Amino acid sequence: MRPTFLGFETTRKSLMASQKALDITGHNISNVNTTGYSRQRVDLFSMVTTSGGTRYGASKVMCAGQGVYMSGVDQIRDPFLDKKFRELNSDTAEAGIKSSILTDVENVLDNIDTEGLQKALLKFQRTMESFATDSTDREEIANILTQSAKQLVNVINNYDFKLTQIQDQTKFEVDASISDVNATFNKIADLNKQIADSYVSNGEVSYGLAGDYKVNATYGPNELLDTRNVLLDSLSSYGDIEVQDEKDGTVTVKFAGATVIEGNKATQLSCSEDSITGALMLGFNNGSEFSPKAGSLKGYVDVYNGNGCYTQGAQNGSEGLSYFKTVIDKFSETMAKEFNKMNEDPANPGVERPLFTTSDGSVVFTAKNLRVSDDWVNKPMSILPTNQEGELDNAHIYRLLSVFDKQVKFGDNNDFEGTFEGNISYFTNKLSQEITFQSGKFESNDSLTTSILSERDAKSAVSLDEEGINMMNYQKWFNASARVMTTLDEALNTIINNMGLVGR
Repeated sequence: MRPTFLGFETTRKSLMASQKALDITGHNISNVNTTGYSRQRVDLFSMVTTSGGTRYGASKVMCAGQGVYMSGVDQIRDPFLDKKFRELNSDTAEAGIKSSILTDVENVLDNIDTEGLQKALLKFQRTMESFATDSTDREEIANILTQSAKQLVNVINNYDFKLTQIQDQTKFEVDASISDVNATFNKIADLNKQIADSYVSNGEVSYGLAGDYKVNATYGPNELLDTRNVLLDSLSSYGDIEVQDEKDGTVTVKFAGATVIEGNKATQLSCSEDSITGALMLGFNNGSEFSPKAGSLKGYVDVYNGNGCYTQGAQNGSEGLSYFKTVIDKFSETMAKEFNKMNEDPANPGVERPLFTTSDGSVVFTAKNLRVSDDWVNKPMSILPTNQEGELDNAHIYRLLSVFDKQVKFGDNNDFEGTFEGNISYFTNKLSQEITFQSGKFESNDSLTTSILSERDAKSAVSLDEEGINMMNYQKWFNASARVMTTLDEALNTIINNMGLVGR
């Protein structure tokens, strides 16, 4: 005969398991809208049949039916989907940052909807053409020409000012991101410690008649694991990360290929500027540099440092803020030099009469220091000098007009050679193409990220329909177990109180 109370113990385990399953179902439903929550389940296994070495020699058959074993409460999560989501999240964040900043640059260099450089240059040219052909009121036209030159210079100065603002804002965003990343490192390291202190490992538990079904029964504090996963997801937007699960429940995290979190220890990131070029350089507090392969930090740094064909030092070859600032500087320098060179004094060949000067006294023209010369501002008619015969030199204006059609080289690196108008079209088209590329990349990656996120949510997120079905099943399970307990009680009552009474 089997042990008398084996059935009661089996049913007790069933009641406890069904009750715990109902508890976890209620917990899942309660957290249906909790950010980062992964649904939980009770891991259940059939109890292994054993025969104790008793004096009665009980067999496995007599000891069968020992009920259900609750291994622990696990969270439903797919590490592969986590890894895929974080990779795509990094790429999406990088493309989004680049697209956003370059769009801001495009808004500054807008030559369609605003009074941009192209319109200001054309107005300057048209006014000079009027000066050459209209002899009725030269002084008035000279004043208008001077004002159009000042307007052209103001547009260029404003370009530099606004591009510098975008640079400053980008640098601010980098510093803020570094601060957020460091705080996240510390939070994950702290969670590692808490999780390790609460981590439970039941070892390798064997099930089945031959003990051939094994489960690695390790369980951690699921709510802390969820919090850590949310932080890891957030961290992936800043840069490329690798996450390695350790046996004690902690994770080792690599950021841009370097180990930044190990156990409860975390390193810190920093950002500095190149003393020569002003380029941003990312590194660790120990002085070593790092270069993220993806993420928003890479997006910020690439756009900030990107100087195209004018790259120096820590800058890179992409065409970002530095490149377009340099392009505007080269445009300013070339324009000033070409017009100044053509504006020689007819009475003194070889002697320049500067139309454009610098506001800081520098010999190098930039978009920031470019200005209309005081001589021209104070004497607008000076642009039409007298020749050696003392006559107004109208041909001089035609020489100045020829500058607009002249094929000139912009910059030492020969980024572009052509007219001023052609140069403007060249760099604005470059900007438009890069924005189109980065926007397309962002939209594509964002779509893939959304798809992976939906797939992950389908596996890990709480489904009210599914939990409702589980609740009904677990309730039926509990009721059936209670009925078995009642039946066993009735049987035991018969054995104790009624057996042996027949025939009395």
